[in-house]
Amino acid sequence: MSVTGTPDGPPLRAGFALGDDLAGWIGAMGAMAALWHRAATGEGQHVDASLVDALLYASDMGVMAAANAGHVLRREGAGAEGAAPLNSYPTRDGRHVFIHGVFDKA
Repeated sequence: MSVTGTPDGPPLRAGFALGDDLAGWIGAMGAMAALWHRAATGEGQHVDASLVDALLYASDMGVMAAANAGHVLRREGAGAEGAAPLNSYPTRDGRHVFIHGVFDKA
């Protein structure tokens, strides 16, 4: 939560159960791979899906960068360092569109 939210606001939780959803997806992929292996070899497999492992996988540029490169994570709101435009923008019909210009320096 320390990296979710705006820089001047309180930490926010993720909008959905990210760890649960990702671990379920990883478990399903593991089950499919195990079924493929069984069809090819006749051997069974052990599938292990961890919530923590799933979240570490999803934070490839976050937790791993902090742990291995000394990068300090901070709340950036809808923006991100090194990308512009990157935000949710209102449209004429009252909806919003999200635009992310990857590494297009501002």
